[in-house]
Amino acid sequence: MINDLRAMAVFVKAVEAGSFSRAAAELGVSPSVVSHHISSLEKRYNLALLHRSTRKIRKTAAGEEFYHEARAMLQHAEQGLSLLRNKTENPSGVFTVALPAAFVRSDYSAKIAAFARAYPDLDLRLIYADVRQDLLEAGIDVAIRVGKMPDSSLLTKSLGSLARTLVCHPDLLKGRTVPEKPSDLESWPWIQMAMMPPYRELSHPEEGLVRIHHAARLQVDNADAMHQFSLQGMGLSSPPEFMVREDLKQGRLVEILPDWTVAPMAVHVVWASSLRADPLIERFLRFMERNGE
Repeated sequence: MINDLRAMAVFVKAVEAGSFSRAAAELGVSPSVVSHHISSLEKRYNLALLHRSTRKIRKTAAGEEFYHEARAMLQHAEQGLSLLRNKTENPSGVFTVALPAAFVRSDYSAKIAAFARAYPDLDLRLIYADVRQDLLEAGIDVAIRVGKMPDSSLLTKSLGSLARTLVCHPDLLKGRTVPEKPSDLESWPWIQMAMMPPYRELSHPEEGLVRIHHAARLQVDNADAMHQFSLQGMGLSSPPEFMVREDLKQGRLVEILPDWTVAPMAVHVVWASSLRADPLIERFLRFMERNGE
């Protein structure tokens, strides 16, 4: 079938060029290659398609009918390829992106807005949730995820890391000794993200990395809820730094153990391996990797 399709294209080119030599020149092959493709069609179907002379060719009755069908096939093929080229140059349709709920107010949302402005014919569907959905089942093109990436068939690209800050409401300090080291915090009330393990890792330039195990009184399923309950004085938490930046300035929250750094969380973009060479995903990745618009 594939060989027949190639031979059909050569046949149409030969008819329109008027000779094997001119068709060969336009196709960038030798005249014998043109002759071979057309002869193979004639032999396979036991029909003469062309009358040949030393200087020109002429269609037989069967060749006349075949030419119109073959030409229509090539026109449809060209329309399909043109559609693909247009999709590459001017993407359209629906593009679905899943992100953690906390990223509503992050730089990543600003980058997605810039991506949307660059491709006005593209309809974006954004899913802000802290549940890791199956991309294929949910119809998600790409997802931005934080934390460790489990082994899977998904393709992954790193976007760096997400800084976090250990904070609590000022009232939580009342009646408590100011902590001097991470282990002082093990008995404090904590707010835990459901998808995260029951510990925090803090690092110090001299003390190294320390893991604090804790039993959380309150467990939530997204970072925004963790932030809001921190403002209500419900416990220690380690939200993304960008979420609490203004709260720290205004005194609504205080940083605990400021000489220690909460281990940052890795940020990745993931997408299905079947879309390995998708140009739209490549463009999306370039926007996500930008330091600014």
